[in-house]
Amino acid sequence: EEEGEFVVLEGSEALTGSAMQHTSYSALKNSLIEEGTLVRGPTDRLVFARPSVFRSPSAASAVVLNRNSNGRIEWKVKGREKMTYQDHQQALADASEAAA
Repeated sequence: EEEGEFVVLEGSEALTGSAMQHTSYSALKNSLIEEGTLVRGPTDRLVFARPSVFRSPSAASAVVLNRNSNGRIEWKVKGREKMTYQDHQQALADASEAAA
């Protein structure tokens, strides 16, 4: 997360398939494909050719997972795979509160 926006890093993969055609984020994903941000990878997945900024973690996870999803619980903290993004944000808020 950078300045309140959620960033998916270059090299990250996104699923493909027909399920995305029926979600509220299909236009966003199609736009990322058309502009060359999402490109066909060596497997049957798409790859982010450059970092991509999303307004929310849910928009990012919907594009990556090819379905509507709650990004606050879908994204996991690297190195702590059982910790969700929501848990991470709460831990940061608790630490900030304790320091105040």
